[in-house]
Amino acid sequence: MFGFEQIILNPAMLAALAALAVGFAVLWANPKRGINRVFFSGSIHVALWLLCLELAIFQEDGLFWLRMATMVGAFIPFHLWITKEVVRGTYDIRRGQGWWMAALGFFLGWICF
Repeated sequence: MFGFEQIILNPAMLAALAALAVGFAVLWANPKRGINRVFFSGSIHVALWLLCLELAIFQEDGLFWLRMATMVGAFIPFHLWITKEVVRGTYDIRRGQGWWMAALGFFLGWICF
């Protein structure tokens, strides 16, 4: 095939593309709504985690990508907390809420390396 590698769509890559498509569809429905923006950023978060997991499985330097996937996954609780606060209507970025949850994510991400 003229030196080109065959393009294979693996399940993790397919799931990442599906997460991005669903997140984009939700954002496109009403971009001014806060929960739609948070859902879209969450779908980007999950897609990034799945991409790192895919690279950890299929690349030669799998340990680095496994650590990156773990570091990205360490921030998922922070993202879920932001989602909860937006649903409740109590999240205001100007008040500096959630710094402790972000610090926990950075700490757990730092442990991976």
